[in-house]
Amino acid sequence: MGSEWKTKDLKDCATWYSGGTPRKGTAEYWGGDIPWISAKSLKDFFVSDSEDKVTEEGSRNGTKLVPKDTILFVVRGMSLKSEFRIGITTRPVTFNQDLKALVANDEILPHFLAYAIRGRTAEILDLVGEAGHGTGVLPTDRIQAVQIPCLPLKEQQRIIDVLRTLDDKIELNRRMNATLEGMAQALFKSWFVDFDPVIDNALAAGNPIPDELAPRAEVRKKALSMGTSQQGSVDHPTLSDPKSLFPAAFEFTEEMGWIPEGWETQPLYDIADFVNGAAYKGADFSDAEDALPVIKIAEVKAGITGQTKFTTINKGDKYRVVDGDILLSWSGNPDTSIDTFIWTDGPGYLNQHIFNVRLHDESERHFVYYQLKFLRSTFAEIARDKQTTGLGHFTAGDMKRLMVFRPTTSVLEQFNAAVSSIYSRAYENRIATKTLTKLRNTLLPKLISGGLQPTTSHDS
Repeated sequence: MGSEWKTKDLKDCATWYSGGTPRKGTAEYWGGDIPWISAKSLKDFFVSDSEDKVTEEGSRNGTKLVPKDTILFVVRGMSLKSEFRIGITTRPVTFNQDLKALVANDEILPHFLAYAIRGRTAEILDLVGEAGHGTGVLPTDRIQAVQIPCLPLKEQQRIIDVLRTLDDKIELNRRMNATLEGMAQALFKSWFVDFDPVIDNALAAGNPIPDELAPRAEVRKKALSMGTSQQGSVDHPTLSDPKSLFPAAFEFTEEMGWIPEGWETQPLYDIADFVNGAAYKGADFSDAEDALPVIKIAEVKAGITGQTKFTTINKGDKYRVVDGDILLSWSGNPDTSIDTFIWTDGPGYLNQHIFNVRLHDESERHFVYYQLKFLRSTFAEIARDKQTTGLGHFTAGDMKRLMVFRPTTSVLEQFNAAVSSIYSRAYENRIATKTLTKLRNTLLPKLISGGLQPTTSHDS
C-alpha cells in the first residue's frame, strides 16, 4: 500500500549533471544536428528537438551530452516564478547552464523518476528563490532533498503505463495541431505575405511585377510552368478558383510599399479591440466556491493548475474570459511568453499584461488570429529591444505604428472558408488536450503517493 512506501532523497536516485554553453563565436561548435536544450526549448515533456543545435565538437566543449531517457528540468529563469519545466529526452541532447540533467540509477525507471518529480511540482515551486532582477532560482540542495518513493520495478512500470497513455494522447494532439497550424500559416503567408495569387494573375495578364516581388515571381513562374504547387502556394483543396478574387496588379503605398491593388492599409491596433487585463493583488484572491481563476501568462500557457490564484472580484465584464477568446500576451520572455493563444479552460478574469482580442466582426476571427500568430516574431523582436531583467514587452503604441493591410471582403470570406475546418479541428484538439491534462495532473500525485493503485491491461 502507498502508506507503506519508503522514500529517499532525489539526490540519491540519479547521477546529476550540469550543462553549459559552447562559445557562441566558435562556428565549429554550432549548426550541427545535436539539440541544445535551454529553458526556451524545454516546452514539452518529451524532449527531442530545439531551434539551437551544436556539432559533435561543440558537444565536447562547454556543454554536456546526455543520453536518451535523461530527465531535464529548469533550475534558473523567469519561468520558474510560475511554472516548473521538466522533460525526458527521446534522443541524446546537450543542454545549457540553466538546466540540470538526471540519469536515473538502475533501481528506478527513468520515466517513473520523471513522473515522480513532476508530481512534486507544487512542492518544488515553493522551493524557488529569487536571484537579482527577479530571476527564479531553484537551489540544488533544496530539490535534491525532495522525497521520491521507492517501489519495485513492476509497480513503477504500472504507474508509467497509466500516465504514459495519457501523455501519448496529449503529444499526438500537440503534433496534430502543429501540422494544422502549419497548413493555415502556409496559406496565410501565400496569400497575404508572398501575394502568390496576385503575382500569378499579374503574370497571366502581362502586368509589371514590382522589383521587391521579382524573386517570388520567378518562383511562381517555375511552379506554374511545371504545373506544380509548392508548400504555401495559393492552391487549396477546398477552393475552386481563388485567384479570381484577387487583383492582377500592385499599387504603391507610403505606409507599406507595394500591396495588391484595391487593398487598404491600417494600423494593426485597428483590426480588433485589444482589451488589457486588470491588475489583481494578493488581497483580491479568495478560496470561495464561486471564485474564478485569475488568468496570467502561466495559465494562458498551461491552463488552470494548483498554482492558479482565484478571486470573486469582478473588475468589469470586459475583463472576463471565456472559452474561445483570443489572447495576446504582450509582456514576458520574448522567446517563450510573447504569443497569441486560444483560451480553452473555462471562465476567468484576465490579468494585466495580456490583451483579450475582441473582434469587430466574428467573420474575421480566422484572419485576425492567423495574422497575430504570423506576427509573433515581430512582437518578440520589439519586446526584445525593450527587454530588461529578463522581460520584454510591446505596447499599444507599437501596434498603432505597425501597419498591416486589409484585403477585400471577398478574399477575407474565402480565407475564412479555407481555414475554418482547420481552426475548428485545432480548437477541438485543444479542448481534448485540456481534459487529458487535467486527468493526468489529478492522477499523477495520487499514483506517486500511493493514494491510488494503478490498473493496467496486464491485471487480471
